[in-house]
Amino acid sequence: MKNIILLLMVVLVVSCTTTQKSASDPLPQTKTSNFVVTDFRDIAQENVEDYLKVEKFWKAVHQERIKDGRMTAWLLLKVVNDEKKDIPYNYITLNVYPDMEKVSNGGPTEEDFANAHGDQKSEQEIQAMGVLTQKVNNIIRSDLSTTISSIYSLTKFRRANFMKTGLGQRDAFVESRQGFIQPIFSRMIHDINAPMNGWVLNELVTPGGTEREYDFISYDLFKDKADTGRSNPNKNYTKLAHPNLSNEEAQAISKRN
Repeated sequence: MKNIILLLMVVLVVSCTTTQKSASDPLPQTKTSNFVVTDFRDIAQENVEDYLKVEKFWKAVHQERIKDGRMTAWLLLKVVNDEKKDIPYNYITLNVYPDMEKVSNGGPTEEDFANAHGDQKSEQEIQAMGVLTQKVNNIIRSDLSTTISSIYSLTKFRRANFMKTGLGQRDAFVESRQGFIQPIFSRMIHDINAPMNGWVLNELVTPGGTEREYDFISYDLFKDKADTGRSNPNKNYTKLAHPNLSNEEAQAISKRN
């Protein structure tokens, strides 16, 4: 089962190496052990302007955490809901950490606020932004996931694929994504004429012990919105990625994915 949502990156704070598309790229694969806290927000329309003002304030604080190694990246994403689907949230933030210890103990400090805003804002103004944050920031769900695989690139749009696996199918799913799908996507991503610019696969860690809406979330990364609907060039990326597989073998594996 898969649920697909298009996202627009509104704000990015990052301190990591990215993959740039190149026709002659040797197809590097990026393996990370990042942990990602995904906060799903339902921001009332009348509060959107204040919410974006709040996130601009917090962006500078997150930058201090990144400088100190307590975070790897922070992203603010807006849900692009042109089809008017029944989606209970309209903004998503991704808080990316290098390990679980930082997830628990890498939060903002007074020093972070002082470094980020001490020269520009008084203590009263900083406190006022805290009050405004509590007023407009409506988090309806917070999930923790870990990155399984990624071929990362800084892009404006990303297509989120929420995937549910069958009972006992977790290991087979991960193996198929890493061993079969990722090499194909890598060929696409490093083809300068193809629309996709990156790919990330995360596995949900929490909530545990309950029935979950999804087990994995992958992000297909695109430079422009038009690329999300653009077809690939007329190339057999599966054959390029898996030259030793016959067409029949590749089709059989594709059907299982």
